[in-house]
Amino acid sequence: MKSFIRFGHPGVVPGLPRSDEVHIWQISLRDGDPEALLIHLTTEEQQRACRLRLDRVRRQFIAARAGLRQILGGYVDRPAAEVSIRTTATGRPELADPVGEGIDFNLTHSESVGLVAVSGSGRVGIDVECVREIAERDNLVRRFFAPAECDRFFGLAIADRQEAFFQAWTRKEAILKAVGRGVQSLDCCEVGFGPGCEASVRRLDDDRAAHLRWQMHVWEPLAGYRAAVVAENG
Repeated sequence: MKSFIRFGHPGVVPGLPRSDEVHIWQISLRDGDPEALLIHLTTEEQQRACRLRLDRVRRQFIAARAGLRQILGGYVDRPAAEVSIRTTATGRPELADPVGEGIDFNLTHSESVGLVAVSGSGRVGIDVECVREIAERDNLVRRFFAPAECDRFFGLAIADRQEAFFQAWTRKEAILKAVGRGVQSLDCCEVGFGPGCEASVRRLDDDRAAHLRWQMHVWEPLAGYRAAVVAENG
């Protein structure tokens, strides 16, 4: 079983996580001067930031990437901009540094909150969402949720559906990010959500014992936000 340990803004890293630990870091995307944070990004990331036209999106990107690099730099004892990150064939980012061999990480952000999960062993995925009104919410459920999840969602009282939607969405996104799949694959997994339902991975593809392989942790990083992290056991 994994122990989920949460930390505040990037600071002193408490050593590499043990094989049974997942470290969760929270990044404020509204603090600090984006221009000052650019030094923590690679040249390619700086160029990418310059291409972002919306100021809000640009600030979020810079703060999230800088925070991620500062955190990972603490684990591998490298300056943030020198942390080597590569992308796998499935699109997942991973450390390309011998010091960080065996650890896995994942980044997510929404509005003013960024989160980074670092696992001591096995894959990890994390997602955060700001709770808000979504006009196409019910259509999104029909399009992306598994049939059993659709039945559960539309069986809830209307007053419970917004909360249930963000519970389900973050939990499903977390598992998909852990295995390296996009939003178009949301119906390949089923998660527990809604009043009185345990947060868990109920199914992944044809594996209906996925709850034994994947461990889920959910919380509210700030008022109005929902977050979920999924870690692979063993």
